[in-house]
Amino acid sequence: MNGLQSQMVELKNEIDSRQRDCSYLTYFRDKCAELEMEHQQELQRMRSDIEALSAQLVDSNETSIQHDQLVRESNSLQNTILELSNQNEILQKAILSYQDEVEQLQQELSASKFQSKTPVSHSLQKQVVQKTLEATKASDALKQRTADFKRLENQYVEERIRLTEQTTELFTQIGKLKGQNSNLEQSLFDKEQMIDRLRQSLQEVRENLVAKSQIAQTMEAKNASLSQAWEKYREDSTAREKKLAEELNTIKRNSQKQRNQLQQCEHQLAWHREELEKLRGKAEILLKERDTLRQDTEDLGNKLSSFAGEKSALCEVLKKLQDDLSLKTGRLAEVEDNYRKLNHAYQNLKTYNEDLTKQYQTARKHLENYKELVEFKRQTINTVKLARKCAEESRQRERDYEQKVADQKRIIGHLEEDRVKLMEKMQDYHRDSLILNRRLEHYQQAYDDSRR
Repeated sequence: MNGLQSQMVELKNEIDSRQRDCSYLTYFRDKCAELEMEHQQELQRMRSDIEALSAQLVDSNETSIQHDQLVRESNSLQNTILELSNQNEILQKAILSYQDEVEQLQQELSASKFQSKTPVSHSLQKQVVQKTLEATKASDALKQRTADFKRLENQYVEERIRLTEQTTELFTQIGKLKGQNSNLEQSLFDKEQMIDRLRQSLQEVRENLVAKSQIAQTMEAKNASLSQAWEKYREDSTAREKKLAEELNTIKRNSQKQRNQLQQCEHQLAWHREELEKLRGKAEILLKERDTLRQDTEDLGNKLSSFAGEKSALCEVLKKLQDDLSLKTGRLAEVEDNYRKLNHAYQNLKTYNEDLTKQYQTARKHLENYKELVEFKRQTINTVKLARKCAEESRQRERDYEQKVADQKRIIGHLEEDRVKLMEKMQDYHRDSLILNRRLEHYQQAYDDSRR
């Protein structure tokens, strides 16, 4: 009864430990939910950053559109300036032609004055005055056009400087935005990969949690069934223990009696075996004597033919020998009868021993059933220990995963450094190979020149 009470206490302790394991699993599930919420918040923050960057990109697109409009306007201004410069050249050519005509007319006028020394006609003077007025108007228009052209050219230069400054600012902003965008895309890609890894690990953790919850549920169901079975087993075991104790006592008493009887039978069997061995020795001696007697009778028979006179005496001797032989054969028959009786007693003893072995086997089966019940209890305790061990292994696996993630990050950093170093080495190798190729070409050219 004390053993059963201790076993009940152990089962209660195991139930408490399983409840603690269930509480640990719920805590772990809540922790995973918190981590998932943090990851979702991080994703929302990243989405907001991406939206802000997309808005900045839209603004940059608008500024690029404005820049294109300004470029088109500057192109139109440049075209108008080119048109004005063409018109200015045309006007300059017209003014030069007018000046040439005026000079020609003045020369003609001076020549005519010098030749005729007559007063100039009124129409010619009027024509000269008209041409000079046209020349002055054309020169004034040319000056005005030149001033407008210079003013437009200054405006064009100022506008072009302003546009170039705006374009440089826009290009720098676009470069910065592109750099920020590339950095954000890279960080987004890295975070997406990290999120995928975290989701995968979270999925694995969820699967482990589901498996462990199923294991916990099965363990709880087993615990309930085991508690019921334990109550039933406790009730049955008390009755069975009493019954087994009574049977064991009876079996012990019977086995002790049978053991004593078996020892007595073994002693009798050993004594009979010794007697049988003695009788066998005597029988062998008698058989040898019979053989010798037969040999003697044969010898005597042979001698009868030679000793006819001694026939009566030899007949008497032969009768005596036959009487002895009949006596010895009777004793041999008695010995064989005793041997058959001993063999029959041995067979009876053997059957009795088989009955004892059967009773011993039944008692042993009862004992094995009791051992199986004890083994079943031990297996339940081992399952509880295994559940605890699984929980501990899951926690250890989480720590290992975190350590592996940190190790992988450190390895990635080392690999990046190694990649930079390898790129530098490759550049050095490329430079050395170029130098070697140049030297080889130089040596080949010198060799070809020497061969020529």
